[in-house]
Amino acid sequence: MAAGDATGTPFATALISVRGRSYGICTAGIWKPTVLMTAAHCVIDESTGDYIDPASFSVVTPGSPFRVTSGGVEGATPARVVQSFVVDGFQLRGSDVPANDIAFVVLDQPLAEVTFGRLATTLELARWYQGDVPVSAIGYGFPSPDQRSTDIPREAALPIIRVLDDFRDSSGLAILSAKNSGIDACSGDSGGPRYVVENGTPLLLGNIAGGSCNGLPGAGVIGFTGMSYRPLANRALETAGLPTIPSRPIELQATRVQDSTTVSWSPPQDSAQTVVGYDVLDVTGALLCTTAETSCTFPTGNTGAEDMSVRARNAQGEGDANIVPDATMLRAEAPRAKVLKAKTKSKPVRVRISPVDYPMVSEYIVTTAKGEALCSIDPSASPMQCRVRLEPGKYRFRVVAVTPQGESVPSKLSKAVRVKK
Repeated sequence: MAAGDATGTPFATALISVRGRSYGICTAGIWKPTVLMTAAHCVIDESTGDYIDPASFSVVTPGSPFRVTSGGVEGATPARVVQSFVVDGFQLRGSDVPANDIAFVVLDQPLAEVTFGRLATTLELARWYQGDVPVSAIGYGFPSPDQRSTDIPREAALPIIRVLDDFRDSSGLAILSAKNSGIDACSGDSGGPRYVVENGTPLLLGNIAGGSCNGLPGAGVIGFTGMSYRPLANRALETAGLPTIPSRPIELQATRVQDSTTVSWSPPQDSAQTVVGYDVLDVTGALLCTTAETSCTFPTGNTGAEDMSVRARNAQGEGDANIVPDATMLRAEAPRAKVLKAKTKSKPVRVRISPVDYPMVSEYIVTTAKGEALCSIDPSASPMQCRVRLEPGKYRFRVVAVTPQGESVPSKLSKAVRVKK
């Protein structure tokens, strides 16, 4: 990778395996102080297909030069690899990038205090891809096909040209970038982080799995996204004694009441026990609302908000996100009315209603077709109904739900009932 000198970066380290007289150099992203993200082929022995002995690895001081000598690796830290994790059934493909070429590595002690903020969500990937946002890449690889030596990290920003959900039957998402002024992944770049700094927070998108390193134009760096391998990442987090990543919230819906919007959801199906809160975000990723509950209300004006998302998060801020459907105006179903028997001139009319799907309703008000209030119904009542005495005539009714944010849109009219003389 030929680009700017990234010496001193806190986000990448060299992961070097020394086995006898041979050694292999890869890069790894510093996701957590004790958990790295790299490429699977960096931790698997090509001759046996088994994991490389953790004791053979040296981990370099983040962003620092290194040198491999007969005495070991100059620039290595005291941190040692405890265990590596790849997808079950992972297989190498010679010099080709294999399916599921992503790995997580657990260390016995913290490597650094400064790390990535969290894994980027799949929705953030989609937004960056659609917006042509350059995604940074860091690697300790060769500067070019002609300069086949390396000792420092280099960094470049490369646009994503494709997101692949079927790369060689991988279980997660692969991302393919175009070369930028000849910048490509070369030997040693494998495992390096791909990331975007958003709102001041560095978000780890995925890794570098390989490239062509041929100096020719066209497609270059390919890698895999961390969040799409959340179950694999969680195995590493559990080993490191860290909270696992919750999956995305489910059963999302959004409802508007006047100039406010309420979004509600159900907890994630996976790692729900680690959730400490939820964030509701707008289309740019800016925070609209945060809560520890499963609903949140916030002002959105007369036009509301579109393309919102909800992200679950654990104590370390990790968690996936889901899309919120466009908000609909809160509106109850039309009430059902029935005239009851009575010997008096005015007859009792029973009006029954159905509850609205909204977290906070203080009362329901039944009105005439012209909006005149007739009776109030407690949301906790069962059945939800009220009775009113009416003079002979033909009547239709509406119902309005009253919330802390204001009144809902009046329901459609009920079927007509006639009070006879």
